[in-house]
Amino acid sequence: METISLRFDAEEREALKRQHIKHELLDYRYYLDKAKWLEEKIALLDERLNGGIGSAPLGAYKSTAVKGDWIVAAISEQDELIAEKKIVDNHIETVQSWIGILSEEQYEAVYCYVIVHNCKELEECTKLLEMTNSKALLRLIDRSIAEISQNI
Repeated sequence: METISLRFDAEEREALKRQHIKHELLDYRYYLDKAKWLEEKIALLDERLNGGIGSAPLGAYKSTAVKGDWIVAAISEQDELIAEKKIVDNHIETVQSWIGILSEEQYEAVYCYVIVHNCKELEECTKLLEMTNSKALLRLIDRSIAEISQNI
């Protein structure tokens, strides 16, 4: 199979970078929710492995080898969840560092329109942010994403 070489000029590269930033901002709430779910799942497995909850139904295992297999599987699952959580935490930390460089006005606009409303409800966000019109909000969002792009 032939490999395809992709080349981008500076303008295309910048457009792709801004698109990536916007997608990460859109996914931020998903990552926060996923991190919480993973924390709960890891804690539950930790509790079960430490005997807080019966690791396995009593009498379900006739031998200690089978019960040991459950423990090995649970530890393996927990390790996978911890690795996945590190990836999710990386996404969260990245977005937090990006929005941390924005001015308060930019932060509020990005948080309201992009993160909370997923680039929908433009008029509602315009009103919530007490902006003059929706075009002003869109320009502020574009400037905010451009600023993030320049600083990463």
